[in-house]
Amino acid sequence: MANACSKMKTSSVRSDIIVAGGGLAGVCAAIIAARQGKLVSLVEKKSYLGGKVGADKRIPFEDFGSVPLIYQRDSGLINELWYYLYKFNSEGTYIGQAIAIHEWLKNEKRVKVFLDTELESVSFNKGRIRSIITVNRSLDFKTAFQGKCFLDCTGNGRLAKLSGVAGEQGVDRNELSDLQNINLPSGESFCSCLVCIVKGDREYSFECPSWVNLRWEDNHLGARVNFIKSLEKGFVGEHLVEWHGPSSTERVSPNELALCAWDFLKNRSPLRKIVKNFKLSFVSKDMCSSHAFRVSGDSKLSLNDLMNGDSFDDSVAVGRSSVRGNFSMISSTQELLPLTQPFEIPLGVMISKECKNLLLVGASGCATELTSRSLGEPSCSSQMGTASGLVAALSIEKNRMPRTLAKGGYIDEIRRRLNRINHTSSLRDVDDDDNLAISAKSNASSTLQDWAGSANIILKEVETRKCLFQFPVTSMLLERIDIWLTGSNEQELSIKLFDGAGYQNSTAGLCLHSENVKFKKSETCISVKPDLKLESRGWCYIEVESEQVFTVPLFRNGPVGYVFHDERSTGISNKRKYISEFKAVISDTTSVSASPKIRVSPPSLAYESCNVTTPDFRPNALPSLWISKQTDFQYPEYIELEWQEVQKITCIEISFDPSFEVAYPKKPTSMETVNFHSLVKDYRLYITTKDQKSKLLVDIKDNQLPFVSHRFEAIEIKALELEVLSTHGLDRAQIYQVRVYS
Repeated sequence: MANACSKMKTSSVRSDIIVAGGGLAGVCAAIIAARQGKLVSLVEKKSYLGGKVGADKRIPFEDFGSVPLIYQRDSGLINELWYYLYKFNSEGTYIGQAIAIHEWLKNEKRVKVFLDTELESVSFNKGRIRSIITVNRSLDFKTAFQGKCFLDCTGNGRLAKLSGVAGEQGVDRNELSDLQNINLPSGESFCSCLVCIVKGDREYSFECPSWVNLRWEDNHLGARVNFIKSLEKGFVGEHLVEWHGPSSTERVSPNELALCAWDFLKNRSPLRKIVKNFKLSFVSKDMCSSHAFRVSGDSKLSLNDLMNGDSFDDSVAVGRSSVRGNFSMISSTQELLPLTQPFEIPLGVMISKECKNLLLVGASGCATELTSRSLGEPSCSSQMGTASGLVAALSIEKNRMPRTLAKGGYIDEIRRRLNRINHTSSLRDVDDDDNLAISAKSNASSTLQDWAGSANIILKEVETRKCLFQFPVTSMLLERIDIWLTGSNEQELSIKLFDGAGYQNSTAGLCLHSENVKFKKSETCISVKPDLKLESRGWCYIEVESEQVFTVPLFRNGPVGYVFHDERSTGISNKRKYISEFKAVISDTTSVSASPKIRVSPPSLAYESCNVTTPDFRPNALPSLWISKQTDFQYPEYIELEWQEVQKITCIEISFDPSFEVAYPKKPTSMETVNFHSLVKDYRLYITTKDQKSKLLVDIKDNQLPFVSHRFEAIEIKALELEVLSTHGLDRAQIYQVRVYS
């Protein structure tokens, strides 16, 4: 093989930036760097893009449940991807998903993608990577990639390790001081694979090969239970099989694991008579991730940093992955600990101490071992990828090394640029003094003020004995709360009112009021009269509990902020822990989530037009957006910004509502529509000139993006009007933010 490789023809490719790895992190890095005007080469060893979310690993896009936020889906660059996933993956397959990701990347003309291209060696000299050598065995040639900046988005630190820079790999025993009750694996092995079971036309016996040294009964209980639960949904099809237990070898092979499980199922399990007509037809590669090579960087991220929500002066991304509570490498036995809030990721974690032009993304960043697993999750690594792509481009633009950009005014510029694409770079607000909209007076065609009065179509009804209602309160007084629900019998309800606590008031805090309410069968609404003064505006929560079942109707097209939380179920195989005992009932499709009907007195003015001029482009401690009244759009809904003085502008940026509560399903799924119903589809921008003449500036049909930027030659205006002509399905207009720049 060595002789064959040495005889391969070698070509050369020059780019500004070389991205190694075609997962979400690499794709985001390549796109953002290209949009800064840089030439980018992306190399990926597989024949498709997607990395961990692809067919080999099948890690979900989102880790919902890691933090107690309802509206937690990432904003920024990654928010563009959903449209491509919905449009180009109508079949709901991993193949379609890979096509969708490739279509997204293909639109960037400055990016060249090299698939089936595996890293072989790195030329490293005087603290810099000079070039990387790759091999494409299927086409029998090598390529030397030369660039000014290199990004390790491989997910395992492959580029950094080949460079020879300092780092570590494997379990970090010092991490035990960061978290209690972590048990180091002792003589245990891990493996994970998919098996495919088909039904035959007769009975089949099975004799386990002599070289299979595993016995299924020695496997961890969690892994065994998960496999049986998967079979209970139907024998035919794919099933995840995992191993966490003793083994005579360091690594368990997927074939040995699959045959071990099949031997138990066919010969010793209670299901052996039922499965006698079934066959094992396919075994996948090992889906269990290996320990990443973690590079020594300018700063090191630990579990304490994540769990305490520590702030960093050079933070460039925000993550929200769960923390691992043990060193297990498989999903069945991993203990997932929730965080009370997202965590900041400093640029120093992404900068190698020994290599001046290398940036580290995801699990290869400078972190303890369990922390690196959190950084390697798709939602987190994609945010790091976006930040690294911008830093690499700015490094070339400013002719400065990435380490220099982590200091002084440079980091402020990086954050401002990231903020301009709605990328959250810090848990603190980013100053945007250049935004002219902040000084404008706003008004709107209409505003949703009484959700209860417009809620008339019940989408679903939930039966429960205990639940939680979340709603926004904008007044400092809270006199009365009406909640719509029904009961089958006369019963007594225990009511508790809580203020919001924690990051963005995302959890129920102090109990402000409690009472018991007699509820008759004929009633459809309960009234709570706390009549109290609040210390701050934000989310409030009401817990309702009864010994008997009651029913909560959820109404179609609920507005941002009105959320129903049902009591969370637990099971023996569920190793995840949660901050709250309740789970939000939210949409898992492109449709807007259904909401409970709640009326607050004094009325909650949560959707005023002035929200679009605040620094917020997504929900925080309040919904933070403008919502119009219900409409059929026979006449446009509009929002207007007006200034006292004439403004010279060159750019308008708009943040529409992409339903931040909606999580992409855990595996590829076919969607009926190609975008979020809440997203504005057709709109126009009008300006009023200094001589009070109205002029059409922009007329957009079939918008598919949650964030749009319109640039033009400088014009002088007195007012700006955004007209919404239609959405992708919602009967209201919803806009988070309008930004205007000179």
